[in-house]
Amino acid sequence: MSEGHIVVLGAPALAGFCAGLWAAAGHRVTWGVAPQTQAQFERGGLRLTDPSGLDARIGPDVLDCLPVRDALRCADLVVLLDLDELGAATVWSEITSSAPVGTMVLNVTSATSANCALPPDPTTGRQMVLGLAPWRVDQHVEDSQDEALWIHRYGAGGPMRVAEEAGIWARDLSVPCLDVKAQSDISGVIWGSKLARLLPLCASLAGIAPRALLRDRMWRNLCADLLEEVLVVLRKAGIRPKPARGLPLSLRLRALRVGGLLNTLAWPEVSMVQGGPAKEADLSLLQDLSNLGARVGMAMPVSASLLQADVRGG
Repeated sequence: MSEGHIVVLGAPALAGFCAGLWAAAGHRVTWGVAPQTQAQFERGGLRLTDPSGLDARIGPDVLDCLPVRDALRCADLVVLLDLDELGAATVWSEITSSAPVGTMVLNVTSATSANCALPPDPTTGRQMVLGLAPWRVDQHVEDSQDEALWIHRYGAGGPMRVAEEAGIWARDLSVPCLDVKAQSDISGVIWGSKLARLLPLCASLAGIAPRALLRDRMWRNLCADLLEEVLVVLRKAGIRPKPARGLPLSLRLRALRVGGLLNTLAWPEVSMVQGGPAKEADLSLLQDLSNLGARVGMAMPVSASLLQADVRGG
């Protein structure tokens, strides 16, 4: 096991869950948090659960919990989990000013979020690698007197994937109840996870269930237009998206154009999504796509029109 010091930042539920399990396995871990979260952790610690039977208690004697700036001063590895655009600028500024030169930064997004905020410019003297956590993690208010921060992981979802460039950290971060695997094309895996939400996103904007969208020729073609636009931009950016389930995206595009039962096989995600208003993560995905288009110098009229339509209220 590495002797390096791991600092974990980001969305409190996912960051707390991973920090707790890494600390319980014997790593030196500091969880960088806001003062309110720090106070609650110091009162009652963490309770970590999932459907496999995990039910772990992690206290301040096992996991250090400090304000972000103080935590970063001793970091060998900084793990960012579901960092959103609003928090990104502050965190990257803190990393640049407080983390030692040579610190590796592992920037992890979750499969249920569009967040994967990258620094506006390369972080001088610090290597950044990407990762993907394939599960949803939420924080609950535990009905007990110990005031523990109760964090629950939903479903199995498989291992966390991190770029091969993480080196020895990819091995060392794999601990009981938190499997971590090195991935040769992490950008493709992350974008494959993002794009699996395109059809549910279009269904949300249409105000219908995903299965109903597959039967609606107009909306199905709009979804196909969006996917086609995205694939062109990704190709120009040198990214080959790899969905974890279902058919390759090129075949999904063909299925949308043709219609019929093939779409049920092409888009297995529709069975896991209910209809309803577009969520913040969905709209963030559209913004991510528009940002990528701007980065490679390509207009994305379909993405832009859907964003504008949602801003106007549909």
